[in-house]
Amino acid sequence: MKKNKKIAISLAAVMLATPPIISTMTNQVHAIETANQNSTEGTLTLNHNTRIYNRKGQKLSSYLRSSSLLKKGTTVKYEAKIQAIDDPSTKRYSFHDNKWNWFYLPYETIKGQEYYSIGHGGYIKAANIGQINNYQLYTNEATGVIKDLKYSRTPGKEPVFDYHAVKTNKYLTVGTKVTITQQAGIYDLSEHAYGNQGITEFYKIKNSNEYVWTNTVNVKSRQAILPYNLTGEKKKYPISSKD
Repeated sequence: MKKNKKIAISLAAVMLATPPIISTMTNQVHAIETANQNSTEGTLTLNHNTRIYNRKGQKLSSYLRSSSLLKKGTTVKYEAKIQAIDDPSTKRYSFHDNKWNWFYLPYETIKGQEYYSIGHGGYIKAANIGQINNYQLYTNEATGVIKDLKYSRTPGKEPVFDYHAVKTNKYLTVGTKVTITQQAGIYDLSEHAYGNQGITEFYKIKNSNEYVWTNTVNVKSRQAILPYNLTGEKKKYPISSKD
């Protein structure tokens, strides 16, 4: 009789020490779906509501027995390893640390779309990621459409500038689609800044040395465009309205 009591007590102790299976599974889903808010290492931060896909680019109806829909602002663990790069313009997506060292997280291209793997057969579109490890994510190009400024001096068309921020004789009509690769301040292009004190911004048109004002382009991208100055150094040119 005493022996049976000891066995019963031992079984009860084991049951108390073992967490419920359902509770453990729920915790695992949350651990994968949302990273520890106190740590940004190894995480992707969503800039848009996002579905989880499989490696064929198909939307999943569920992921790890939970919803496959993740909300904007959610942080998710990624699988690949961060790699250092010298030239971020060679990668579709990249980011830099506080010392302007550039990195990228390897992604997979599926049916023309880039995806990050989050493990367990799940993938998230890179276009829906705003930060990696809490660092802003950049893209090396984006598409845009020329728009008409409300107070434009040339209604229906907007001027094109050369690589010194000097206006050319060329214009782009409103509605023209452009691919842009960099965002530059006027100090990046002009030594004198023509009295603008560095506030004027330009987009570089792909495969050219031509630029357009940023406020004349509706850009279709959830990431920032690569900065003209990839090292973060500021030029110290005198401000002048003359050449």
